[in-house]
Amino acid sequence: MTPADGAAYAAAALILYVDLPDTPLRPSARDHWLARRFHEQGIPLSLVESALLLATLRRLIRPLGARGSSEISGQDM
Repeated sequence: MTPADGAAYAAAALILYVDLPDTPLRPSARDHWLARRFHEQGIPLSLVESALLLATLRRLIRPLGARGSSEISGQDM
């Protein structure tokens, strides 16, 4: 695994993220950190994509006014 592999993985993960509805046009520093961390932990990009799509679907079908899930902190990972 080379640094270029990690950079390509992170870039691909971030593109998947920003292409979703209702996400920022530019990923934050924390988003970059998380993408690198996923790569370091060996999480397949296909799994990251599936998780992002599932989270988006859950958010989109949630009734208006319903509370969202609490944010997962870095300590939970």
